[in-house]
Amino acid sequence: SLSPTARKEEPVVKADLTREQNIHFLRVMEEYRMKCDAEGNYLHAQQFLQHVRCLRQEEETRQLKIAKTRHLRDKCKIIEAHEYQYLEFNKCKRYLG
Repeated sequence: SLSPTARKEEPVVKADLTREQNIHFLRVMEEYRMKCDAEGNYLHAQQFLQHVRCLRQEEETRQLKIAKTRHLRDKCKIIEAHEYQYLEFNKCKRYLG
């Protein structure tokens, strides 16, 4: 049986793939906005700028939520490992005691 301190390989997180896709999409949209600006289509470029800003903010919020979730998961694993060590220590203490 594995103790809570034993490391397991974690699968590739789907959120990371989505992050890369979102970043690529934002880059494409920014390039299109710059193209519109260069062509003198300023109204369309301004609309895209607002859309890109909104999507960028949503992506940052999503990434922050993912980071907080990972942090909480890691914190729980550490707490479990400490509890396991404490119990093991008490077993040894009783045996030697």
